[in-house]
Amino acid sequence: FMKADTQSIKGQQQITIGLKDPAGQKLLTGFEIHQKKPLADIMKQKIHADAGTGRIRIPSATSLKWTPSATHVKWTSSWIRPDPNYQEGHAITTQTEHMAIADSQTDIEITPTTSLPGEGTSILLLHIQFFTVQGNEFLALQDNRCGQVLAVSSH
Repeated sequence: FMKADTQSIKGQQQITIGLKDPAGQKLLTGFEIHQKKPLADIMKQKIHADAGTGRIRIPSATSLKWTPSATHVKWTSSWIRPDPNYQEGHAITTQTEHMAIADSQTDIEITPTTSLPGEGTSILLLHIQFFTVQGNEFLALQDNRCGQVLAVSSH
């Protein structure tokens, strides 16, 4: 992504500048957050994401390839804007409740409650985490999660 920064001199290139370039945005879109479990390995159908609104539509959780020990799933979308002055950035996260297999027959829409303020390049992420239930507790199945950059938007 830094190579997409053609404004800065070599050695001082910044990811945030590279992400403003369409080539840098294209490189990041589709990036897998958890390499052990790519999104394509657990989804039977395509997820639709609107880079303008951040709305994500998932064609029902029945389109998931459920892990045998999983009883529930939680979907999390995040708008992230890297901050060039720090090693972090700003984020807005929207989550679903824990959804049981039996409760996941309809399409799922996740829409951020708000957008990031100001101008900049925003990254739309989707994270999927599987759970099992023990007693009254949801236990995250650590090897059964995935995440992907769905869109990159400059405004």
